[in-house]
Amino acid sequence: MTYETSEVQDQEGDRGDRTVLPCIHECPLCKKKVRISIDFTKLEQHYSELDEVIPHIILHGEPLHAMLCYVDRHMEVRGNGYVVSIGISRDSNTYQQFTRLWSRSSSECIE
Repeated sequence: MTYETSEVQDQEGDRGDRTVLPCIHECPLCKKKVRISIDFTKLEQHYSELDEVIPHIILHGEPLHAMLCYVDRHMEVRGNGYVVSIGISRDSNTYQQFTRLWSRSSSECIE
């Protein structure tokens, strides 16, 4: 499978690669088509020998909800669902992490 790569810059100013999954999935709740973007280096750090898939969410829509995708070691989506109950901690660290992710993300809804 071929992946698109795009250069990104992290908070410390180092440059890295992000690979974008070359696929679009329909959210099972709102039926919008969503392009999936994943920072593979971050995802790979969380796999263990027992993990077959890692969950990945894409927040979108109104009212706000998330499409939940299960990504395997080969960076392919193996299933999806949705999350309607979302909590966000109201502290400065969470806000900083969220805004950094917002500025780097290339996931999007396609009308």
